[in-house]
Amino acid sequence: GCGGAKSTPGQVDIETLRDRAEDHPKDAATVSAWALAELFMEEGDPAKAKTALARAAKLAPTDAAVRFAQAFEADLHGDADAALLGELETLALVAANPAPQSQAIATVALSHMERLVEAAPTAEPKVLEGLDALRSKSEALGAPANHLLHTILIGKAYEKGDLPRIKALTAEAGCLASWRVAGPFGPRVLLGFDE
Repeated sequence: GCGGAKSTPGQVDIETLRDRAEDHPKDAATVSAWALAELFMEEGDPAKAKTALARAAKLAPTDAAVRFAQAFEADLHGDADAALLGELETLALVAANPAPQSQAIATVALSHMERLVEAAPTAEPKVLEGLDALRSKSEALGAPANHLLHTILIGKAYEKGDLPRIKALTAEAGCLASWRVAGPFGPRVLLGFDE
């Protein structure tokens, strides 16, 4: 009925995940599921999320989802520098292991970085240097993330007025540099474009 308890068939509740993590403290997948749930599930406890994520990261240091969640948690607490550096580390993990799920995480991380980089002037130079280093592996991030990576770098090059870098980055990204239009064709009186 209306206003009743929310449930999704097959969804595990937070208490079950907590119990599993307690019963299997060295199982990376179990602890990671619990950590992500503390941060993202409605019943999750933000006070437990940081500790849970740290445990998960220790057990699964190459898990891009856990590293991204740590960065996200840092941003939630107003630490833009830590968030950006964590997202940069997330991208390096994805580039090393380009699974479809991790490529989606890379896209979300870069989308967030695009908006956050202005708020973290301390981390910005290191982040831009790291993004530049990832250019050689950007195909492993997936097409959407590759596009966002180049968008960020091209935008920063425009801010600096660095035209040679803009040309190099746009060529690398496959951006159109010139085009031609042919036409009009057909019965000109029916086109109506010149009215």
